Amino acid sequence: MGRQIVYCEGCGHNLREDDFEKGRARMIDNRPFCTECRPLSAAEAQASKRGSSPKLQAQVGGSRKSATGSIPIIPAPPRRPAGPKESNPLPVIAGVGGVALVLLLVALSQGGSK
Repeated sequence: MGRQIVYCEGCGHNLREDDFEKGRARMIDNRPFCTECRPLSAAEAQASKRGSSPKLQAQVGGSRKSATGSIPIIPAPPRRPAGPKESNPLPVIAGVGGVALVLLLVALSQGGSK
């Protein structure tokens, strides 16, 4: 079975599972980053030298709330009832134009000389 491919949140490069295992990528706040976009801090570098797991490296930055944790959920506003349907003026204009054309043809055919 294939391995999962994710993309760096900073630069968009693809990151494979072995990049995380070898320390070339890491997860911060459940978002993947390559080491060029998010290099290791001094505390994280020391932790990685001691052989800690990649999951612990991602947690060294401290626990933070999710980005949407403080946004209140507001219910959608109620929908307005549909107003009266507006009529289309095109059929009325076409009807008046057709009647005018017929009257013009009748007037031209009756007004000729003998």
